[in-house]
Amino acid sequence: MALKDQTFIFLGEDKQTTERQVFEAFCDIQPNFPGRSLKNWERGANPPDFLCQDFSGQRIGVELTEWVNEGQIAAEKARQDLIMGYLQIIQSERETPPKNIEFVTLAPNRKAPSRKGVEEFRRQLFECIGEVDSRWDSPVSPVGAQPRLQWEFPNHSRLSKHLGCIQYWPVFKSRTPLGIRWIRFRPRGGAYNPEAMVSTLIQIIRKKTAMYKSLHRAQQLSELYLVAYYGSAMLYNPPYHGLNFGFQEVASAISAELSSNAGCFDKVFLFSPVEKNEKILQVWPSAIVRASHSRS
Repeated sequence: MALKDQTFIFLGEDKQTTERQVFEAFCDIQPNFPGRSLKNWERGANPPDFLCQDFSGQRIGVELTEWVNEGQIAAEKARQDLIMGYLQIIQSERETPPKNIEFVTLAPNRKAPSRKGVEEFRRQLFECIGEVDSRWDSPVSPVGAQPRLQWEFPNHSRLSKHLGCIQYWPVFKSRTPLGIRWIRFRPRGGAYNPEAMVSTLIQIIRKKTAMYKSLHRAQQLSELYLVAYYGSAMLYNPPYHGLNFGFQEVASAISAELSSNAGCFDKVFLFSPVEKNEKILQVWPSAIVRASHSRS
């Protein structure tokens, strides 16, 4: 299956590896992005990140930038580390799933227990779940059995110390098979506005367009492109999708921004590998902007 038909995310061992993954995928999905075939490409002098050459000998520089809110990464990484600490202790995939409960979500309020408390925490957790499963009495609504929340853990002091609550989700169609992780953690929640990620991208684009004024001459480039790619934001930032708002709307906003100042870039692309259909959109020069200018 071609990359253009897949949903994926870039997670290299380091920045250089990630950037190579990005550019290889970009070329695979849109090989004629300059509007003509390329003879070869290699790592650039940073800047640009990559140097391409067409069959007439012209040099094209490609600069990559990641579409991510760096300020939110530290907090979300801390949350991921917290969850991983618990998952390493619990390992629910090794335990027989409950009879009446399809899966369980936990809301920890502190770090996972230290080495001395690990076994007791794990014992109390599965004991508590077993007790709820044995006397399952979740209220039934017109749409079927409903989830149940447990806020207090009598006789389970370790749970009271480390967990804010446990939520039990009843079996809907079939029980969870053995070997599948059935104890999970609440996803990050709360309201969000996709415009926040658009504003983040605009600030990144503005920073880039203010740079590289002499790069064409210094690197003997005939053209210089910018590729803004969506990667770790998938894990650490709120989505850019919303009600009647998605990748095309993001592209329109960035096209409008670049219409007043594209800096030294001859072309600008957005690359989101999580999109099911068009993963790459050219936002400068943009047909959207050209059409709006022709009407004005």
